[in-house]
Amino acid sequence: PHPPHWVTMNFLGAPLLQTCTTARPRVPEQKQDDESHVQFVGAPADKKMRAVVLHGFGDTSNLFNQKKFLPAELEEDEVLVEVHSASVNHLDCQLRTGEKMPEAGDKPIQLPAVLGMDLSGIVRKVGAAVSDFRPGDAVFGRQSPTRLADGHGGSYAEYCVVDHRDLALKPSSMSHEEAATIPTAALTAWAALSAASLREPRQGEPADARGERPRVVVCGASGGVGAMAVQLAKQRYGAMVVACCGGHNAELVRSLGADEVVDYGAADWRGDCARLRLFDAVVDCVGLDEYWEVFGRQVL
Repeated sequence: PHPPHWVTMNFLGAPLLQTCTTARPRVPEQKQDDESHVQFVGAPADKKMRAVVLHGFGDTSNLFNQKKFLPAELEEDEVLVEVHSASVNHLDCQLRTGEKMPEAGDKPIQLPAVLGMDLSGIVRKVGAAVSDFRPGDAVFGRQSPTRLADGHGGSYAEYCVVDHRDLALKPSSMSHEEAATIPTAALTAWAALSAASLREPRQGEPADARGERPRVVVCGASGGVGAMAVQLAKQRYGAMVVACCGGHNAELVRSLGADEVVDYGAADWRGDCARLRLFDAVVDCVGLDEYWEVFGRQVL
């Protein structure tokens, strides 16, 4: 799928932060045994990297741009990624404010912490049991909230250690900035559509043999998750997709594959939705009560 428009921040060869967040300089540097640092070709001589470190829960004034020691040596199933781009998602902001996440076992992040989940970059070293990646591979993926809660550093740093199962090879047609926008948004959209138990076309089945196509409406279709849901519904399920978004984003969601676009700013948007009733699933990326009033069958 095409990546949604998203805020990214670049680390190598560019300013540390190109985001809505402002990180202030700070140096209390932790003491650490040099022998425990991961060793790899091209490692910084001082065994340090730049990172955005969270020193207290709350707003972005608690984020500091500082030098930090490289991660410790890899476990057998881990991969060291040189981060070229990372993205900021709503979940990152929740973790920054100290909210407990079910995906992280309802454990709070231990401070100080390097946050950040989505990333794209280059593999620099792999653990002994990793066979699907090798140094030099361009990859994208996600540092899981569970690993963040367990004390593993996130993607807001020059280097990040990730479980190899949370990475994939980056398509050569996609930039690191584009790839870093995908993981959390795409996984959220995929999980919602999977929960709807929609019928998938059988392998080799022509489009005109699918019979009744699933009917899916996506509310908030021009946002990060919504843009992914539109594309996945079309490409994975061959669905008839109705996209609800602001009128100024209508052409964007049509270009992503939406069959119908409902402008929620229009006077009679409820009437437009009623005309297109009998949906198999509604993927609500907004959470407005009005959507629940209009769509009653299955809101994900």
